[in-house]
Amino acid sequence: GKDPAVAAFIEKDAGFPQFFNDLCRLIEPLLPRFDLEGKSYQEISSAVGMPENSVGPMLSRARRKMRTSAEE
Repeated sequence: GKDPAVAAFIEKDAGFPQFFNDLCRLIEPLLPRFDLEGKSYQEISSAVGMPENSVGPMLSRARRKMRTSAEE
Protein backbone atom coordinates (compact mmCIF):
# COMPACT_ATOMS: atom_id res chain seq x y z
CA GLY A 1 0.00 0.00 0.00
CA LYS A 2 0.86 3.63 -0.17
CA ASP A 3 2.67 5.47 2.55
CA PRO A 4 -0.02 7.52 4.35
CA ALA A 5 1.92 10.76 3.85
CA VAL A 6 2.25 10.08 0.12
CA ALA A 7 -1.43 9.19 -0.16
CA ALA A 8 -2.40 12.42 1.62
CA PHE A 9 -0.16 14.47 -0.69
CA ILE A 10 -1.64 12.85 -3.79
CA GLU A 11 -5.19 13.45 -2.59
CA LYS A 12 -4.46 17.16 -2.03
CA ASP A 13 -2.68 17.70 -5.36
CA ALA A 14 -5.33 17.92 -8.09
CA GLY A 15 -2.63 17.95 -10.78
CA PHE A 16 -0.89 14.79 -9.63
CA PRO A 17 -2.92 12.26 -11.68
CA GLN A 18 -2.19 14.13 -14.92
CA PHE A 19 1.47 14.57 -13.97
CA PHE A 20 1.79 10.86 -13.21
CA ASN A 21 0.09 9.85 -16.47
CA ASP A 22 2.39 12.16 -18.43
CA LEU A 23 5.42 10.74 -16.64
CA CYS A 24 4.30 7.18 -17.39
CA ARG A 25 3.95 8.03 -21.09
CA LEU A 26 7.53 9.33 -21.09
CA ILE A 27 9.02 6.36 -19.23
CA GLU A 28 7.00 3.56 -20.81
CA PRO A 29 8.84 3.50 -24.17
CA LEU A 30 12.18 3.10 -22.35
CA LEU A 31 11.27 0.07 -20.30
CA PRO A 32 11.29 -2.57 -23.05
CA ARG A 33 14.85 -1.58 -23.97
CA PHE A 34 16.03 -2.31 -20.44
CA ASP A 35 14.01 -5.52 -20.43
CA LEU A 36 15.59 -6.67 -23.70
CA GLU A 37 19.01 -6.08 -22.17
CA GLY A 38 18.11 -8.61 -19.47
CA LYS A 39 18.06 -6.06 -16.66
CA SER A 40 16.37 -7.06 -13.41
CA TYR A 41 13.33 -5.16 -12.18
CA GLN A 42 15.57 -3.68 -9.50
CA GLU A 43 18.04 -2.41 -12.14
CA ILE A 44 15.23 -1.00 -14.27
CA SER A 45 13.69 0.63 -11.21
CA SER A 46 16.95 2.35 -10.32
CA ALA A 47 17.62 3.45 -13.91
CA VAL A 48 14.25 5.10 -14.49
CA GLY A 49 13.50 6.16 -10.92
CA MET A 50 10.27 4.28 -10.37
CA PRO A 51 9.24 1.85 -7.64
CA GLU A 52 10.41 -1.69 -8.33
CA ASN A 53 6.89 -3.07 -7.92
CA SER A 54 5.70 -0.76 -10.73
CA VAL A 55 8.16 -2.10 -13.31
CA GLY A 56 6.27 -5.32 -14.09
CA PRO A 57 2.90 -3.68 -14.72
CA MET A 58 4.54 -0.92 -16.75
CA LEU A 59 6.38 -3.48 -18.89
CA SER A 60 3.12 -5.35 -19.43
CA ARG A 61 1.37 -2.20 -20.60
CA ALA A 62 4.29 -1.31 -22.86
CA ARG A 63 4.30 -4.79 -24.41
CA ARG A 64 0.53 -4.66 -24.92
CA LYS A 65 0.80 -1.25 -26.62
CA MET A 66 3.63 -2.50 -28.82
CA ARG A 67 1.56 -5.54 -29.87
CA THR A 68 -1.47 -3.36 -30.57
CA SER A 69 0.62 -0.93 -32.64
CA ALA A 70 2.19 -3.78 -34.59
CA GLU A 71 -1.23 -5.24 -35.41
CA GLU A 72 -2.54 -1.92 -36.77
